[in-house]
This record gives sequence, C-alpha cells and structure tokens, in this order.
Amino acid sequence: MLWSGHQDGETFTVKSGHVPRQMAFKTDEGLSVRVDGAELHELNSWLFEAKETLAVQIHCHPSEAYHSDTDNRFPIVTILGGASVVIPEFCRHGFFAPGTEIYRLSEDGWIRSQARVSETFLVV
Repeated sequence: MLWSGHQDGETFTVKSGHVPRQMAFKTDEGLSVRVDGAELHELNSWLFEAKETLAVQIHCHPSEAYHSDTDNRFPIVTILGGASVVIPEFCRHGFFAPGTEIYRLSEDGWIRSQARVSETFLVV
C-alpha cells in the first residue's frame, strides 16, 4: 500500500491510497514482491497530474516487523522524510498492532523511528 498527499509544514495529509500491481516471488531469503517499471511510471504520472507527493509505503512481514536489506535497497518511497511502515504477522492484528515499526528516510538511509504508529498517524 502507498499513500500520497500534500505537505503543509510538519503535517502530511494523506489524500490517496494506491495498491500497485505486484508480482510475488520466493527466493532463498524469503518471500518478496516487485512492482515493475511500467506500473511505477503509471503511478508517477498519476501523482504528477494529481499534484500529490508519494510519502508513505506500507508492507508486512510474516513474523516481526523490521526493514530488510531488500526494503532498504528497493524502496518505492524515495523522498527524504518519507515513511516506511512495516507491520508484523502479515497484518493479522491490524495497522495499529503492537510491533508495527516506522522507518523514516534520511540522508543516511532508513532510520527506525522511536514513535509508535498511533502517535505518528491520525486517521479521521
């Protein structure tokens, strides 16, 4: 899942959600999904037309939530300050589940946030 919207000072308001077509595959390291270039181009064209910024990517892992090497190397959100939300147990217990982790993109890469999801995101 991807969220886009508008930045106003320190507040980012999500306006749209996106679920791009994905190809699932299994490697020796585990399960993964890939979004191909044509799908990313379509998304970027939509973002440009809608004048929205892509700022949050959300995905889940089968057990604990962490940012894997693949997550670090192939993010879809590439804007500094962007968020990557990783939900444990394939999101079995929901978005605000204990163990959900937030990472923020800095010039040094993805840094784990100390804030809880419920402190970071306000759903209205």
